[in-house]
Amino acid sequence: NGADDNASGTAAVLEMLLQSYHAELRFLPALPACWPNGHVTGLRARGGYTVDLTWRRKRLVQAMIMPSRSGSCTVRTGASSLLVTTSIGRKIKSKWDDGKLSFPVRAGQKVLIVPLT
Repeated sequence: NGADDNASGTAAVLEMLLQSYHAELRFLPALPACWPNGHVTGLRARGGYTVDLTWRRKRLVQAMIMPSRSGSCTVRTGASSLLVTTSIGRKIKSKWDDGKLSFPVRAGQKVLIVPLT
């Protein structure tokens, strides 16, 4: 069925840009070499998140997370350090644990994540 093939192709592209498993977000896990620079907006992730991503030279420049509910967000990353702030620049206290960064989120509050490396 052509519609099923199209949906499968779209899902595969989305998985290259954003994965959300086991209550964790992972940005650009399988970025194709032919997309060294780019951005995407409005990706939906498990856990009630909408995510915008910008990358340059195959590296994350920034991620914007918009949670639909309050709680804790976890990002798995290879980056050595990330700055987590509200969209208006207030730093959000975060915790590193075994390659994962966790921080509190509030429904409707945009969170900006920027690598410091």
